[in-house]
Formats: sequence, C-alpha cells, structure tokens
Amino acid sequence: PPDLPMIVGAAIIIASGLYALYRERVVGRRQPAAESAGPDMAPDGI
Repeated sequence: PPDLPMIVGAAIIIASGLYALYRERVVGRRQPAAESAGPDMAPDGI
C-alpha cells in the first residue's frame, strides 16, 4: 500500500498538471497563438 509521502507526492503532481491545463486554457483564450513566420522572414527572426 502507498504510504503518506507517496500520496502527497502524487497529489502535488496531479494538482500541478491540472493547474497547467487550466492556465493553458485561460491564456489561450486571451492570447491568440503566435502566427508562423512568413516567407519573407529569415529563420532567425531578423
């Protein structure tokens, strides 16, 4: 059976993953994805 430190660690990992998904959805609504570089832009962005 899992002990307390393992349960706490799993809870932290799961919570951080859920928070990352939440932030990606919130930021994705407010900020459109960056457009890809056009043909006139150099690969280094200059």
